[in-house]
Amino acid sequence: MNLWSYRAIDHLSIPYMERSQVKEIVKGVGATAVGIARVAEVDAAARQSYLHWIESGRSAPLGYMDRYHEVRNNPRLLLDGANSIIVAAFSYYYPTPAAKSHFTIARYARGADYHDVVRRRLNDAVTAIIAETALDPLDFRVCVDTAPLRERYWARKAGVGFIGRNNALIVPGEGSYMVLGEILTTMELDADAPCTLTCGNCMACVKSCPAGALDCDEDGYCGVDASRCLSCLTIEHRGDFPEEIKLGGRIAGCDTCQDVCPHNRHAKTSPIAEFAPSNPLLDMTDDQILSLRAEDIRPLTRHTSLSRIKPSDFIRNIHTP
Repeated sequence: MNLWSYRAIDHLSIPYMERSQVKEIVKGVGATAVGIARVAEVDAAARQSYLHWIESGRSAPLGYMDRYHEVRNNPRLLLDGANSIIVAAFSYYYPTPAAKSHFTIARYARGADYHDVVRRRLNDAVTAIIAETALDPLDFRVCVDTAPLRERYWARKAGVGFIGRNNALIVPGEGSYMVLGEILTTMELDADAPCTLTCGNCMACVKSCPAGALDCDEDGYCGVDASRCLSCLTIEHRGDFPEEIKLGGRIAGCDTCQDVCPHNRHAKTSPIAEFAPSNPLLDMTDDQILSLRAEDIRPLTRHTSLSRIKPSDFIRNIHTP
């Protein structure tokens, strides 16, 4: 079946595919949920909320989040002439394997590096779309948590899910154990309706956060305080921790706010085999982990999301109560 046609827009002939056909291709590479939004500048309310988060100091230690504001607010600066953004959520959920130590690693980091896995799959989707259209004028850019793109903002705009109180994207009926990837394209695609759901009165994550990082500040802004979030600190903080930081065995990331979320009660195992728990750290005992040295870390974290943590900081995490 021929999936493409031409649509006349502003006196130009722009390659066009049905929204459902594009989404079918992206789901075919393993995405749990897919949505499409029209490219535009980020709305004023979202821009203001983001700036408040930065200026209040709640973004520390994520210093890079205070860069490229103009690009974050305008996806066309990432791809000239972009008309549509295809947002895909990929489940990484696998049941927790039997524990051999009290140390824990966040679920998303137990298997292969999601950046590589998702990028490869979205590139396959782009190849399939190009093969169907067979048209040269198309342009694409795949983004996976590395470009300054407001991923969760666009996921909500594309109808993929809503942003929870813990700042995680929650996909209705699927939960929040998801990583996101996007395809910016010059294709003119019909947009999905934004997701308008909310957490309602649920405060499970706020009450359960071990660091109290999900409360509201004095200006009434509610969201993640990255300066206290144990997931952020174990991965992004460089050097010694403040004395009050207690990790409780978390050596890379923290899943508490997601584990207590009612939307994750019936999380389904990911169809992506690369996300299955495979890190050698999961098979180590307390004594084995405590005996690790900085030079031991790189072989254990290579090709995983844990490679972002400096070896010296990984050792710091292990020895922080």
